Amino acid sequence: MKFKLSALLASLFLVFSFSVSARDLNTVCDIWPPYQIKDGGNLTGYSVELVRAVSGKMSVQNLSIKDYPWKRALHMVTTGEVDALFSANYSKEREEFAFYPKEPLIVSPWVVWVKEGSGIDFKTFDDLAGLNCGVVRGYSYTPEFWDFLKTKGRFSEVADDETNFKKLNVDRVDYTVSELGNGYQIINKLGIKGLVPILHTPIKEDGLYIMFNKDRISQDFVDEFSKALEDFKKTMEFQQLYNNYFK
Repeated sequence: MKFKLSALLASLFLVFSFSVSARDLNTVCDIWPPYQIKDGGNLTGYSVELVRAVSGKMSVQNLSIKDYPWKRALHMVTTGEVDALFSANYSKEREEFAFYPKEPLIVSPWVVWVKEGSGIDFKTFDDLAGLNCGVVRGYSYTPEFWDFLKTKGRFSEVADDETNFKKLNVDRVDYTVSELGNGYQIINKLGIKGLVPILHTPIKEDGLYIMFNKDRISQDFVDEFSKALEDFKKTMEFQQLYNNYFK
């Protein structure tokens, strides 16, 4: 009798958990243009609009999106204080507490930015040997890129990407490396002309995902979200959303 009661309670918990997830979704993010943008008191941006659109195609009735500093937002989804966090890179360690959809919100390239007319091209690291790169303190980039900088290159560290673009604009560094969409956002914000990305050889490409806390959201719901996201990306509505931020 105790076994049957326990099984019944467990089944009811799973059904309740999924039904709550399907009806309400409490998500968090940080501010990282163009993916998450704070415009006055309003949240917008590519990922914000995309999560809203996909949730609207599903059974989510009440979607909450709040912004926090990255470490705080990550802690909230890690401990189960909220249902989900976006825009997050994949890591094996995070799979201990989070489900990732198969479909990313976007595949995000990190690229070399140079001054137009500088003559700098980047096909292999040897093309950048001896040049001074503006990097952001604490960024991982890739182990291979750091090895190159420390052995054949030069680098100057600053606190943020915006400072690097300002330095590149006045020739205080030869090039910088930034996430593509964020780089476009920065130069548009600063009104800088003549800084261009080298698109054919990215330093790295990472998917940006929405990740769901395993104790709050079921795998079935995550799979449903992934399929809805994949289908939405085939629509003209998505193409317009994408063009608003990346064209």
